[in-house]
Amino acid sequence: MSKAVIYIASTYSGTPQERNQRHREVQSYTAYLLSQGLTAISPIVHNHSMAALHRLPHDFKFWQNYCLNLLAVCDCMHVLMLTGWEKSIGVQAEIAEAHALEITVKYIDPKVARDEAAAANLIGA
Repeated sequence: MSKAVIYIASTYSGTPQERNQRHREVQSYTAYLLSQGLTAISPIVHNHSMAALHRLPHDFKFWQNYCLNLLAVCDCMHVLMLTGWEKSIGVQAEIAEAHALEITVKYIDPKVARDEAAAANLIGA
């Protein structure tokens, strides 16, 4: 049994439609990792519905302490390279923190992630 915990970073900010789409993509990738017996955590998957229901802010400034504290207890980080990840203040801060903590960072192509999730019958092809 693997004890490694994977932190999934991805861009989130945008219009409500963009946030919903990003949530779905991160959720599918998280489900794929879980289906492979891995332990993965995504602040977006965990908090998207709660943030909408309770009208919490969507910006990294609000979520920064939560995200970085969660990252600190993880063993590696996967950056799901959704559109805008290179310019995302949150993703870039998470990458910098991972490097500072000597946490391995792996960059994930979202098309590959979608294909893997579809192959595992977790999303429609």
